[in-house]
Amino acid sequence: MCGIAGILYFNGSSVESTEIDRITQVIRHRGPDKYQQWISDDRSIGFGHQRLSIIDLSELADQPMHYMDRYVITFNGEIYNYIELREELQKLGYRFTSHTDTEVVPTAWDAWKEKCLDRFEGMFAFSLYDKQEKLMFCARDRFGEKPFFFHHTPGSHFVFGSEIKVILAWLRNYSLDQEMFFLFLTYYLHENPRNRKQTFFENVHRLEAAHYLIINEQGEIYKQKYWEISDQQIPSDITICDAVETFRGLLEQSVSRRLRSDVPVGTSLSGGLDSSTLAHIILQQQTSAQHQFKSFTARFQSRTKDEGYYVRLLANAYQFTSYQTLVNEFVLMNDIEKLVWHQEQPIASASPVAQWEVMKLAHRHKVKVLLDGQGADETLAGYTHYYEPYFKDLITTNIPLFFREYSNFRKNKQDRNIFGYNFLLELMMPGLRKKMARLRGAAFSLNYLKDLGPVLHPAFSSYDSPFDGMKSLYSTLHSATFNYGLEKLLSFADRNSMAFSLEVRLPYLDHKLVEFLFSLPSDMKLNQGWTKYLLRLAYSEQLPAAISWRTDKLGFEPPQETWMKSPLMRQKIQESILSLQQKGYISKPDPGKSWIYFIADVFLKTFFQENSGLNQD
Repeated sequence: MCGIAGILYFNGSSVESTEIDRITQVIRHRGPDKYQQWISDDRSIGFGHQRLSIIDLSELADQPMHYMDRYVITFNGEIYNYIELREELQKLGYRFTSHTDTEVVPTAWDAWKEKCLDRFEGMFAFSLYDKQEKLMFCARDRFGEKPFFFHHTPGSHFVFGSEIKVILAWLRNYSLDQEMFFLFLTYYLHENPRNRKQTFFENVHRLEAAHYLIINEQGEIYKQKYWEISDQQIPSDITICDAVETFRGLLEQSVSRRLRSDVPVGTSLSGGLDSSTLAHIILQQQTSAQHQFKSFTARFQSRTKDEGYYVRLLANAYQFTSYQTLVNEFVLMNDIEKLVWHQEQPIASASPVAQWEVMKLAHRHKVKVLLDGQGADETLAGYTHYYEPYFKDLITTNIPLFFREYSNFRKNKQDRNIFGYNFLLELMMPGLRKKMARLRGAAFSLNYLKDLGPVLHPAFSSYDSPFDGMKSLYSTLHSATFNYGLEKLLSFADRNSMAFSLEVRLPYLDHKLVEFLFSLPSDMKLNQGWTKYLLRLAYSEQLPAAISWRTDKLGFEPPQETWMKSPLMRQKIQESILSLQQKGYISKPDPGKSWIYFIADVFLKTFFQENSGLNQD
């Protein structure tokens, strides 16, 4: 796990060593163990690398790494099946000088070219330069766990890095992307579902998940998507018993490979089903005294948001120590500017603050790698609102089953009013629902646009909502996993962890596991009023029943509304509103958007104020 950066010139300019220093060391937090650079003989290309040593701690694994006197690579991430791939490549005649997963990448490229990506199991973003072919191959993992940003001017240059700060350090002068800022203020979006490469900075782009780029010496770019799961469900007749067995095997193999490390591995633990399951599997698989189990949890003073009871329940059942940190509004105010600087975007809720504190706690206890439960909610249907499209599916296919499932749902949920009779009426009368949806959509747009100031309102007053209407459960989960939802969480996790030089690994996002889950029928995910039904069945005997059959879901969710009412926060919010009004972004503020105004102002001051700077480590 590391920080990568690089420059390619196509116009005859020369890459300078100080230039690589400047753009790479701004992301030193991603890999403080060692810094190195490489510049080509003709000085048209340069790579920088900040190393966080995880696998093979020797100098043989340093980067930028050279292979066969032909390839140079700067790599960020982990190839979890590198041991299996290395054995396969050795049978083809290749030789290795290190024990790192990085060396597998140029070797696999030499053997299989871009098809090597099909064989990688992991999270990664890298740039590989082929001296012989005079081209650069850049790729990003299937789900977008590891970031890759670039700035490209045809015929002139290509600059890339693990974070946007790399690009900003090279550009020096940069501008806010007004459309993205509008989408955040209006719809609370961190990404544009219609333009996946867009960021909050003009002309700074992200390489989309599951894509690769090939750049030739003229500066021409060829981009290709190399992996996807169809948005149309293929019927499966697998039994629930077989599904449970296959699921267990895939998840436990995923955890096993993500425990491969030459440094201690721990886990973030919320007390929920996803992280508790991972804790159970890790404890079953970890046998080395060198890697004693450590878990890290965020606690809150709010009774309705705190999950300390469930964490204690699991810790007592398995006899391990849980390290905990208390998060409140004072912690928020102390760290928010640095958090936003690392996130490189405003954030629509205070939830990443809790995650930030968990990463800080793990760093304090000398843990370099954490396993985390992200991805399960989107692939296994972990949120209550997924019942809405599921009920829609049943209304059109099996009305008796719908009424049984609806009854079970209401019995299981603590909030008896959720999806009440109005929702039932809309499902039974879809024509009426469509009309009401149009009216609500129009009212939503009018309501959410009315606070915009003169800078944004003229340009975006007729902007169509980027959200789609109600879909099937399958397409809803597909959209959450691959279009909008999961990637913003992955971005939060990457920035928060790497701010403390810590690697986060996500067992639920093994691509073979995800492919399997998307092949399953809906009733293996939502059943008898339960979310994540398959996961509950698979580990109900191993976990305390209070966890495996919980009806509520929190997951490091802070008591944000309570925080916002504190005198300290109310003062900061008023200051932010005034600042945004003076800049022309809002006119008459909407009381329901207090957090949005506050964090938008923090973002602008962090990156666009005259005295803002890139070096905040």
